[in-house]
Amino acid sequence: MIRQTDHTMPACDPSSCAGAVPARDRLRIVLQYSGERSYNALALRLGLKRSENLYRIRKGYNGISMDLALRIRNICPSLSLSWLLGGEGDPEAPDRTSAEAASAEVLYLPLYPDLLSLDRDFRPGEDRRIPFPSWLCREAEAAVSCCSDALLPRLLPGDCMLLARTPAESVVFGRAYVVVVGEARLCRIIRKDESPERVRLVSLKPDKYDEIAVPRTEIDGLYRICGTFRYWAD
Repeated sequence: MIRQTDHTMPACDPSSCAGAVPARDRLRIVLQYSGERSYNALALRLGLKRSENLYRIRKGYNGISMDLALRIRNICPSLSLSWLLGGEGDPEAPDRTSAEAASAEVLYLPLYPDLLSLDRDFRPGEDRRIPFPSWLCREAEAAVSCCSDALLPRLLPGDCMLLARTPAESVVFGRAYVVVVGEARLCRIIRKDESPERVRLVSLKPDKYDEIAVPRTEIDGLYRICGTFRYWAD
C-alpha cells in the first residue's frame, strides 16, 4: 500500500506532479463521459455502496485507485487506464500492453536496508533494485527502509521510504525529509526558524525526540520523503 507523505497537500493523489491532471478533475471528466448528472448517480452506476469516496476525490483527499479506475473503464471503455490512474497524456489514448510500454512505466529504484547504507549517488548493485510503478511517485529516486519512530504515525518502522534528492533552497516547510547532518541521518519535518540561517527539525514524538535547530550550512544532504510503501522480499 502506498501512502503519500507530502503533508502540506492532499495525501493520496499520486498525480501531484507538474503537468498531470488532478484526480478531482479526472473525476469531473469521467462524470461527463458517463452521461450521469450527479456523483451519487455515478457511484451507483459504478457499483459503489457509497458515494463518499467520490466526494473525497472531489475534495482532493483521495486519488483514483486501481479498483475505481477499472470500474470506470467498465462504463467508459474509451478512457485510458493510465490516464485515469496518473492523469498524464490523452484521456482517450489507447492503453499500451506491450513489454515496451510496461517497462516505460516502471522505475527500478535503488533499495537500501537503512539510512546508514544510503549511497548519496543512488548507485547500488543491480541486485539491490526493485521495480516500482512510475506513475505512483514519479519523482522517487530511491527506496530506503525506515528504522525510526520519530514520525509516527505518519511514518512507521518497517516502511520503505521513497526519497527524492532536494536542494536546500527548495525546502518546503512542513514537509517530511531525511536530513543528513555529519554522521546523523534523521527523519524529521522541517519547519521555519526565527533565524533565516537555520531550520528546525521536528519529530512527531516530542516527548522522545527534542526539536533541533540546525544551521543551513551544516546540512550535508537533504531528501524529501515523497511516499512510503511496504515491501516483502519473498
